[in-house]
Amino acid sequence: MNLNDEKNFAAIKRIVRNNLSLSDKSVVRFNKIIDSGINSTDEINEFFKGCPDGRRRFKVAETDYKELDIGWEKFKKVFYFVRRDLNITYENFKDNQVEYKKNKFKLVKAITDWFLNAGSYVLIRQGQLIDDYRDTLEDWTALTGNFLVDTSNNLRNDLIKKKEAVIKTQEIIKYYMDQIGASKIAKSSNGLELVITRNFADWFMCSTAETWSSCLNFESEYPYWAGIPGLIVDPNRVLAYITDGQRKTAYGVEVDRFISRTWIVQDREDVFHHLRWYPSKMFKNKILRRYSKLNVPELREHDWISKLPLDLLFHKEEIGSCFIFMDMSCWLVDDEGKVFIVGFDEGGFTFIEEGTYPAIIEDEDHFQYCDGLQYLIDNKEEIIYAKNRSIQCNECGVRLSEEEVFTIGFNDYCEDCYNNA
Repeated sequence: MNLNDEKNFAAIKRIVRNNLSLSDKSVVRFNKIIDSGINSTDEINEFFKGCPDGRRRFKVAETDYKELDIGWEKFKKVFYFVRRDLNITYENFKDNQVEYKKNKFKLVKAITDWFLNAGSYVLIRQGQLIDDYRDTLEDWTALTGNFLVDTSNNLRNDLIKKKEAVIKTQEIIKYYMDQIGASKIAKSSNGLELVITRNFADWFMCSTAETWSSCLNFESEYPYWAGIPGLIVDPNRVLAYITDGQRKTAYGVEVDRFISRTWIVQDREDVFHHLRWYPSKMFKNKILRRYSKLNVPELREHDWISKLPLDLLFHKEEIGSCFIFMDMSCWLVDDEGKVFIVGFDEGGFTFIEEGTYPAIIEDEDHFQYCDGLQYLIDNKEEIIYAKNRSIQCNECGVRLSEEEVFTIGFNDYCEDCYNNA
């Protein structure tokens, strides 16, 4: 174990013991496993042979960027006609510039000009953009306003020529480019690496301290992150992520930053199933398979069962199993009481009760707390006993629990601001 792992694991053990409300027995088991290493399947153990830190790194060839860049796929779909007319190549997309009207332009500027200065085609181009945008968003009117609805339904009247239509068109283009940029492979002097890991520090930080988030971000309002320690008993699991070599740190734990990541679970047929990429899919399965040599199916499959059962960790106070929200998978308890993970066509969260023949508990409301890990650490509290601090003082903005609020009229205050009011 290297020095960085020692520091990381010490910080993680401290948080698990002090803040995440595992039973005493489960804390002992967790500490033993993190110190000795995750006990994986034979195939996963063989995969990590010669990798003392539990990570295998694969340098991604630049020639593969175009094929794996999901941002480029989105760009081609959203801006099909403008890409064709301006002959925008992947190199243009990667460099964020294109030759347009005999000059070099940033992509967003060239695209915007193409939509706004199309002569007799301007109504058709803007109308198509607006219609596509409407189809993209479930609640698009809330984002664009009723004017855009009118514009979309009356493309050939004078409304489209008004300044508001120009502004809305620019807003839509910016929205799309921001979404595409979140999936785009960023430039990096270090290039990109695909990393397959069973190092628990990576698992612990799988969604924290990133520019994107998920319910496993320790500062998320959804307390599914309290189940992260339970991952350590899954012998079928690895984590795949893409990184540009930059680092991130939170709570005394330092690891690579993740541009994108997914859990992978091994089944009884020795097939390795990816569950869901966060924040968006950037790596096609066939490329994941080519680099890692793992038996990853090209298309997602749902009919599978994990190779080995899980000997679960449990929270205290008889709450039930300690585990995360399960993307594209769920629990299966067999006739012998053994617990497996099986493929599923959606995600969900349930508990397994502790006992000889455990049952699946349909309950998502075990932890009401939603104010993040840092508050628990700062105040030396456990999640099972912590109270929400979801009310803000109208004067200073500090977060308060219901018991800490002082009210004047319709305004809420902390004690100090109340006394000074």
